[in-house]
Amino acid sequence: LTAGFRQEKNHAGAIRALEILHGQYGKKAYLLLVGGGPLDEAVRAQAKNSPVADYIRFAGIQKNVRPYYHAADLFTLTSTAVETFSIAALEAMACGLPVVLTDIGGAGEMVEAGVNGYLCDTTDKEIAHAWDKALGQGFDAAAIHHWIRDRYSLRAMTDAYTRLLFDNQVQENGIIAHAH
Repeated sequence: LTAGFRQEKNHAGAIRALEILHGQYGKKAYLLLVGGGPLDEAVRAQAKNSPVADYIRFAGIQKNVRPYYHAADLFTLTSTAVETFSIAALEAMACGLPVVLTDIGGAGEMVEAGVNGYLCDTTDKEIAHAWDKALGQGFDAAAIHHWIRDRYSLRAMTDAYTRLLFDNQVQENGIIAHAH
């Protein structure tokens, strides 16, 4: 989970979801928290007191998060609000990581269930369930990278914007006129 330690990023929910993943699903996964912020101390205290404390790691604020993406099996965001279109999620998928994102903001536009990850509700139980599903599936890292590149690279986005801008134009007698 790469995100600022703020209320809406729901690090507390991620820790509770990890407890469910261990207890209910029997998956002894680790949770690597990359970032920092106003809730850093509170999240660290919660992690220290959690029954899965030995499975939670803090990397702090990092200038380059790619090594952490490459060390992970899954990227997640457990946000409950204010998520627009996560650059961190795009970066993780560009590194070939499947994602589990709460269905907030633009997450639904960047996840194709079973292809590059899963969306879930913001509850701890639903996050844990989505993690279990994702960790039990063999995702293809190259396919995830290509999926993102084909949709969100500079070339793909430029082409999409060009089509959007010119969709309202029609060709009349060799002259392009704007449709009104």
